[in-house]
Amino acid sequence: MTNEEFQTLVLQQLQSLTEGQKSLTEGQVRLETRMDRLEKSQDILATEVIALKSKTNEIDTKVTKLSVRIENEIEPKINALFEGHKQHTEQLTRIEEQVSKHEQYILQRIK
Repeated sequence: MTNEEFQTLVLQQLQSLTEGQKSLTEGQVRLETRMDRLEKSQDILATEVIALKSKTNEIDTKVTKLSVRIENEIEPKINALFEGHKQHTEQLTRIEEQVSKHEQYILQRIK
């Protein structure tokens, strides 16, 4: 192999290495771009998760307030209505018994 052939071969190898390096650099740039997009997506997801947690906390607070209100305001009213209905039913039963006695007394007097 002559000196010129050797130099040509070395130059070809260097050119091949340079092209390979360019290809690697381009690949690295694409990879960095994709990583940047991925990081942005993660930031967006993190923001959305924080917003969801905030909404969940608001809902929990509202549910707790509603539960307390039901327990303290509505339940006693329902119980009072139930008691009133129960007393009304008992009163009607007593009245029916009295009417029945009076009917029997009237029927006995008529006979």
